[in-house]
Amino acid sequence: MPFVVVEVAAAIAVWIAGLHAADASVLGARGDRFTVNGQPRFLVFISYFDGVRRIPDRLDSTSVLDADLDAFVRRGVDGVRIFPNWQFRAETLMQCDGSLRPLQRDKLARLVARAEAKGLIVDVSFTIDTVRDQANRQCLSAAAYKNGLQAAAETLRAARNALFDLQNEHDKNLPPRDPAHPNGWTAAGWREYLAGDVAPAVKASDPVRLITISWTSDAPPRAVVDYARRANLDVISYHNRGAGWESKTASYAATLKTLATQGGFARPIYFQEPNRAPFDANAAHYKAALANAKQAGAAAWTFHNSVTDTSKPLAGAKPFETLLEPGERAFLARLKSMAEQ
Repeated sequence: MPFVVVEVAAAIAVWIAGLHAADASVLGARGDRFTVNGQPRFLVFISYFDGVRRIPDRLDSTSVLDADLDAFVRRGVDGVRIFPNWQFRAETLMQCDGSLRPLQRDKLARLVARAEAKGLIVDVSFTIDTVRDQANRQCLSAAAYKNGLQAAAETLRAARNALFDLQNEHDKNLPPRDPAHPNGWTAAGWREYLAGDVAPAVKASDPVRLITISWTSDAPPRAVVDYARRANLDVISYHNRGAGWESKTASYAATLKTLATQGGFARPIYFQEPNRAPFDANAAHYKAALANAKQAGAAAWTFHNSVTDTSKPLAGAKPFETLLEPGERAFLARLKSMAEQ
C-alpha cells in the first residue's frame, strides 16, 4: 500500500479510536454464536444499503442518519447492512484504481461510528461490479479491489462493531477482464482469489476483523460450508429467496449448522439476505422466517427490504420507514416483540 495511503488511514484510525473509546460495542464470535461485548446474542439486521448517503457532502450533520438509527433501535434492530460501493457511480467508496474517495471514506467512518454510539452492529458488504467508469464499464481490477479492501480495513481498524463481507454474491459478481484473464474470470477462479489473496490481505491489515464472503441465493449448503472452511471465514453467510423461503429457513439453518459442526468448523450462521418486497409482500412470511432462523440455531437474520431499490435512494431526508411497503412497515412495527420471543 502506498505510504501516503497508510498515513491517511492511520490518521483516520486514530480519530475513530477517540470516537469509539468511551462507548465501544465489540462484535465477536464464539463457536456458532455472535457476541456483543462478550455476551452471546442473536442479531437482527436491516438492509440499509446506501445509508452513507444520509450524511450530507458537507459532513456538517448526521441528524438524518441518527433519526434512522434511533428508529431502528426502538424497533429492536441490532445492526445495519450497508454497501459502500452501491450503485451510484460517482459515490462508490472505491475508484477504478482501488483508491478510496476521501468523502465517501469519511462518510463510511462516520456512519460506523454513529451506529456504534447507538449500540448497533454494521455489516459492511463490498462488491466489485458496481465500480464503473464514465462509460458505465466495470473498471476495478481484482488486484485494485484487494488494495481497496485493505485501505477500508485500515480506515475502520478501530471500529470493533463491524464485520466485512469481502464480496457480495461472489459467484455472479466477477472482476472485469485483465491481462491474466483475457477471456474473463470464472466464478471458481474468483472464489479462489478471494480466499487465497483477498481474505489474507484484509486479515493482515486488521487481524481481528470478522469476515465472510457471500453467495447468490439458495446455493448448495455443503458448497457454502466447504468454501467457508477453505477460506477460513469467520461467518457463514447465506442468501435465500423464492417459493417457500420462509419455511426453508429452518432446514437451511439446520443443514448449515450440522455440516459446519461435523467438520469441526462451528461458525455463526447469518441469514444475510433473505427474500424481500416486492418479491414477497406477506408480512407473516417475514415473521415466520425470523422465528425459524432463531429456533433452528442461526446466529443472525436480516430484514431485507425494498429500500434497497435504487428507485428509493437514501440521499434525501424522508424517514426510512416511510420508504417501506405497507407490509414491510407492519412487520417492522412488530419486530421488537418477535425478536424477544
